[in-house]
Amino acid sequence: MAGPGTFPNLCSVSDLPQTQSSIEAISGVWTFESVDMVSYPPGTYTIRITGTSGNEVQFFETDVVLVDPCPTVDLGLKANPFTDQTYNLFDPALS
Repeated sequence: MAGPGTFPNLCSVSDLPQTQSSIEAISGVWTFESVDMVSYPPGTYTIRITGTSGNEVQFFETDVVLVDPCPTVDLGLKANPFTDQTYNLFDPALS
């Protein structure tokens, strides 16, 4: 998932805890997880699957869409627990 025309090997990316990728040899299931939004921003990426047998090399390309599962996270208070108060410093009636 690099710039156009480059094809890094994504079968075993490992930059824990930021990014990890693996391919299950028997099933061929590929997994990719990353919280590195700078190196892997959301978008559509073309990946190339290459197979080699002797001198024969064949490949096909497919698109993978990386999605940010939290694009609209808004952390806030549901109710404002703060109220306007006036305090007279050193007033023994206020504790």
